[in-house]
Amino acid sequence: MNKVVRLFAYCLFLFALCRDAEAQQPSDFGSFLDPLVVELDRDGYRMILQADYRFRDAAGQTWVAKKGSTVDGASIPQVFWTLIGGPLDGLFRNASVIHDYFCVTRTESWQATHKVFYNGMRANGVGEAKALAMYYAVLAFGPRWGLQSRNKNVCSEQDGKIVCGIVVVNDEQRVDVPTTSEDLADVEALSRRLEGGANISLQEIERMALDKGNPRFPRELRK
Repeated sequence: MNKVVRLFAYCLFLFALCRDAEAQQPSDFGSFLDPLVVELDRDGYRMILQADYRFRDAAGQTWVAKKGSTVDGASIPQVFWTLIGGPLDGLFRNASVIHDYFCVTRTESWQATHKVFYNGMRANGVGEAKALAMYYAVLAFGPRWGLQSRNKNVCSEQDGKIVCGIVVVNDEQRVDVPTTSEDLADVEALSRRLEGGANISLQEIERMALDKGNPRFPRELRK
């Protein structure tokens, strides 16, 4: 009897160990490394990060939205908010915070910034069909900017002392193309196809988005 009990206990231990190891494995899309700690600003429409918020993608790159930053979901054109119930709601919130931050700082390319939005959505449990449709929306109609960046020495006063540090800034102007009801209808149609089981790969979504968005952006931002 003791042998049976010990064997059963050992099996339970192995099962718990496997479950724990599985829980610690990052998904194929990456993982969020911190709890999201925010405070609403005075108007109640924007969130101020109370701590750094990090996302590590599947390639191992860590994307850090810095403490003190303000996010409001504006990196997702508002016409598409009806599809997700607001970018700071539900499962989309975490990915929107990272997306917002890098659409403002522009220290990564617009292509990589929109891609991390997709990966963040999937890592946080957004279904493939909805995530692909929203990725298409931001890639085709979301903000774009140039690739040039430079280092800048920034000084500020902290507790009566002048503290200086190097930050990366992007001098290229961000381009936001006004979106229309036709754009919304386009994304809604794609969403219906995906929800209906259409087999459209991530690469095909990217090609479709770049082709769709091309005429709306300056030539240098079309690819």
